[in-house]
Amino acid sequence: VLPLTAALKRPGDLPDADFVREALRTLGLAQFRSGDLAGARRSFQALADHPGAPPGARLEAADWLERVAWQGG
Repeated sequence: VLPLTAALKRPGDLPDADFVREALRTLGLAQFRSGDLAGARRSFQALADHPGAPPGARLEAADWLERVAWQGG
């Protein structure tokens, strides 16, 4: 999780916005699976709000946000 967190602090170092969105998605999944529901919520909300995110990415982020809420996060 740490390399993804570091990469997202400097998104300009990533090749393009697709890498930023994938890093947010992967980080959110790792946070959810490890029980960090607050972190997962932040990551998936950032993915849902990311400019230029395609509809599929927004829908997936919304689905994960519902899962986080259902888990009590």
